[in-house]
Amino acid sequence: GYCPFTFAREGEQAAYIRPEELQDSTALEVEHILPRSRSFDNSLPNRVLARVKMNRDKGNRTPHEWLGHDPAAWGRLEGFIRGKRVLVTGG
Repeated sequence: GYCPFTFAREGEQAAYIRPEELQDSTALEVEHILPRSRSFDNSLPNRVLARVKMNRDKGNRTPHEWLGHDPAAWGRLEGFIRGKRVLVTGG
């Protein structure tokens, strides 16, 4: 898999999550795309696996607040999202 926020900032090769990272309990965190503290949304579609550094860097901001006006980062993030199939289930 890929860390979507590393993908946005650094591109595809840097975003690839290696198998050994999945076994390291300090390497990855569950990230809420829209901050849970602000949206109260803990649903599966609002969660992704992200590297700790990117999660901490993004902090309590939305992707829009975090990426700001960086068109290259937005282009990479949009490409990442469009390239993935997302399963959304009702609850």
